[in-house]
Amino acid sequence: MNSFLEKFKLLYVPYLFIVLVFSSVYTFLHWLLFQHWDIFIIRPDIVNYILPLCLAWVPIIIAYNSRAKMIRYGGRYKDGFVFQLLVWVATALPTVFAQFYLEKQVRIYTKLDFFWHSYSRATSKL
Repeated sequence: MNSFLEKFKLLYVPYLFIVLVFSSVYTFLHWLLFQHWDIFIIRPDIVNYILPLCLAWVPIIIAYNSRAKMIRYGGRYKDGFVFQLLVWVATALPTVFAQFYLEKQVRIYTKLDFFWHSYSRATSKL
């Protein structure tokens, strides 16, 4: 498998799908369970750093590992572990950044919601 287009279709397109789905699902569950419903009380650094870094291995091992084995690796790292490590970092980092963006946006909307409720109470008393 030497053609660049074949490698692109085999590896990059599924990688983008995995990153988008993993990041979206994790961010939605983070918002739903830890911010909206407050079901679990966990330290923010665990939710923002540790869980995305640990859980990013799951879709890579399940969906991406079999495709990566089809590629011939040359040179010193023939087993492909370095490639999987790079894919793991490239999958986990957007998810970590999305968590900080989510917390920033939730704080902004919470301030706006508080302002709206205080405004509506003040106008209802008039």
